[in-house]
Amino acid sequence: MRPPAWAAARGKVIFIGRDGGLGNTVKSRHANGYVSYYGHLSRFARHLHVGQEVQQKQVVGYVGST
Repeated sequence: MRPPAWAAARGKVIFIGRDGGLGNTVKSRHANGYVSYYGHLSRFARHLHVGQEVQQKQVVGYVGST
């Protein structure tokens, strides 16, 4: 089983999909304007969608190589 990738901080999902050299990627925007990128995922967390609020340490995907 692949280890989970957790959200670094509370934010809103702004992108889920393939992103060039990063492969399967989730991006989330935080209140301070920063954007976190979670790339090279083997798969995305179930029921995760663009516009969804995520909490710190919420699973956004699973480590892999794409």
